[in-house]
Amino acid sequence: MNSVRSCYNCNETGHMSKDCTKGSVCYNCRQTGHIGKDCTEPRKERVCHNCEQPGHQARDCREPRDEEGAARRAGPGPACYKCEQPGHKAIDCKQCNTCRKFGHIARDCGREQSCFNCGESGHMSRDCSKPSNKSCYNCGGTDHVNRDCTSDPKCHNCQKTGHISSECTEERKDRGRYQSSGSE
Repeated sequence: MNSVRSCYNCNETGHMSKDCTKGSVCYNCRQTGHIGKDCTEPRKERVCHNCEQPGHQARDCREPRDEEGAARRAGPGPACYKCEQPGHKAIDCKQCNTCRKFGHIARDCGREQSCFNCGESGHMSRDCSKPSNKSCYNCGGTDHVNRDCTSDPKCHNCQKTGHISSECTEERKDRGRYQSSGSE
């Protein structure tokens, strides 16, 4: 596994994409001028940010967590909005989403999970037979999810339209449990 991580935006080391000064780059085609959801190029297979292998996301990775990378991503001070504990971010959190105990994650929990869609136990939302109750995080519409939204993106940091919070150039706002970037 690579021990030195680079910015997902410009591919240089020494900073993270949220602090990148190079301007936004589409995660799919690596070109400027648009964001991934608006890309017209065929979708490229994404890789896990933990093990750098395709086929899954970091939250589902079966490889040991890259603790050095997690510490770099967390930065100084409290950062996890999931458990509110210092020293890590939610993606690296060891608190189970099912039982809320520490030391394992939901896929390894012995307790039965419940469906995020209907709330019943015995199945997960991807297997739910009830109509989806998902809504778009961007516009609130119930007929699509945010990746398929045709409305201009809304930043949850500055509340302006035209960009998302990871591309926001304004100072990070502290929104209760959500931790600012530490630049304050």
